[in-house]
Amino acid sequence: MISTNRVMLAIAAAVLVVGGVATVNSRRAHRYQAEQRLESSAIPHAPVADNSFACTDDPGFTARLGASVTIKPAGRPVQTITEWHCVDLAGNRENSTVLATEPTATGYRMVSVLLKPDDDLHVDGLKLAGTDALTISGTYWGPLPAPGLPGWRLTGGLVERRAQLQNGGAGYVVAAMHPIAKPCIIPNLDVTLDPGPGDPDTSWLLEFRNHATSPCAMAGYPTVYPQNRGAMISRSWPTRAGQYGGVAGTLTLPTVLLQPGESASALLEPDRAEQPVSAGTCTADQLSIGFPVDDSRPAVLPVKLRWCNPEIHPIVPGTSGSLS
Repeated sequence: MISTNRVMLAIAAAVLVVGGVATVNSRRAHRYQAEQRLESSAIPHAPVADNSFACTDDPGFTARLGASVTIKPAGRPVQTITEWHCVDLAGNRENSTVLATEPTATGYRMVSVLLKPDDDLHVDGLKLAGTDALTISGTYWGPLPAPGLPGWRLTGGLVERRAQLQNGGAGYVVAAMHPIAKPCIIPNLDVTLDPGPGDPDTSWLLEFRNHATSPCAMAGYPTVYPQNRGAMISRSWPTRAGQYGGVAGTLTLPTVLLQPGESASALLEPDRAEQPVSAGTCTADQLSIGFPVDDSRPAVLPVKLRWCNPEIHPIVPGTSGSLS
């Protein structure tokens, strides 16, 4: 049986860093650069024979092992199914690749590539289905819906794919994507804003409650724009964690399947290097709140905000704004 650590070490040893190191002149510029979505070519579409895996688009990106399961074909060695993706310093991730490998006398070999980066999924789960199949689930982050694209390609939607062993375990039959839940949209949510942890005016908790009759999926960061008298005066900066909440450590940012009546949340807090202001252009009287996939119909909520550069943390299950 091939161990997860062995695969991880072999892949980590092959991670390449190419290109020059960009000079970042400000914290804001660095955050803006970090949140930009990279091209899916950051991960090879067909990993080479030694199972190498490279994050080559930016010096700040590294390879990370996600979910891992094992499956035992009859008459063959145990196979290890692993999900890999690239992440930047802020925890923002690239598309997933899912690999099936089995041990050999001298190491291991690639059995099959079950998911490629150009499938545009952020995988959040691998689940065995009986003894000879598994289900891959994740959030779609590819092109926006367009004529000719399959119906499951809804940005931010939750989908799954089934992979079935064939030829005595020598390969897999990979099924088409199957939609699980559409992305959440503001009109189907009750959005509330309440004071968060800490002293007054140090954090705000955004809560999203699904009031529709069907489940929906949420992932990543809300888009939050402070406004004064209806005019946008700044924006919030996606940051995985802060003083009062967010996603701790190196945990992968979650995909939240929001059933009817259930809630998800995200925490807004100031840049830790920033002091509140008492007046001027940074004073906001309302927030415009949306999602990257649906920010044309935002929720607009009253607030008294005295920060120039608020940080928004990822959407997490429940109402605490934190995941650890």
